[in-house]
Amino acid sequence: MNLQNVRWPVVVAAMAATLVALFAAGFVLKSRMWEEPLKALYTGSPAVESYNVDRNDDRYVITIRLKATPDLAAAYQALDEGTGRILKSTPYTLKVEDRRTPALAEAYRPVNLYVQEALTTGRFAAMGTQVMDEANKAGMTARVDVDSNRVYVQLQDRSGAYLYSVVDRPQPAGAVRYPEGGIGL
Repeated sequence: MNLQNVRWPVVVAAMAATLVALFAAGFVLKSRMWEEPLKALYTGSPAVESYNVDRNDDRYVITIRLKATPDLAAAYQALDEGTGRILKSTPYTLKVEDRRTPALAEAYRPVNLYVQEALTTGRFAAMGTQVMDEANKAGMTARVDVDSNRVYVQLQDRSGAYLYSVVDRPQPAGAVRYPEGGIGL
């Protein structure tokens, strides 16, 4: 093939058009496969006030502002399960925002120590009692839930402000985390 007879402007234009078409197809595919289903999941949830989806390298970082809910664990598990079903093998982080006040944040400081201790020792019943005691001393209500993957702490003051904490439990070496909530070794 004689390169002098190639019409270079046509070749460059064809390559540019191909690249534009590929980027557009990728955008439409991403929108249809992830963004629209995530939007439907979060806007359809009675627990979600607002949400934001960011892409950080190869991971989605999803920040969800939750409304006051009586059961943080159930709300979080439903959102995490739905997100996992939509994103499939794409890694993501689900972050929770709340309506905390400085007083709630200060009350959470000793509570966090109890949570971290329980994660190390496995004494979750004692942690629950200690969290309730701290909340009562501060004039707040508390709820603590534990499943095989996480520890959920809810604190609420008399004004209606609330603090939510979701802490991942460490998994044993070689363990596989299943979306249904169990772990396999």
